[in-house]
Amino acid sequence: MADESKDITGKEQMSVVLRYVDAENEIHEHFMGFIKLDQLDAKSLSEKLFEFLQKYEIPIENCIAQCYDGASVMSGSQAGVQTLMRQNYMPRGIYIHCFAHRLNLVI
Repeated sequence: MADESKDITGKEQMSVVLRYVDAENEIHEHFMGFIKLDQLDAKSLSEKLFEFLQKYEIPIENCIAQCYDGASVMSGSQAGVQTLMRQNYMPRGIYIHCFAHRLNLVI
């Protein structure tokens, strides 16, 4: 799961959370950290996210899903982050629209 926002100083950043199942089939969720962003286009965001996962030696070939908000830069089916991640790094990584953001759209 990843979401981008500005910090208190106005600098753009992306937060990254990983959810995984361990060898005992227990579900875990961990906040991994923030990625400093210079550009907010889908290509730059997907490259930064991939570099971040490599830095922490996350086996991206085992990633089966990705979750973002509904912003077109993240969710776009033609050239959004989810599409670029699937095309370039994780072909099995289906996109899931964040349920918290979905709820916010309803309220």
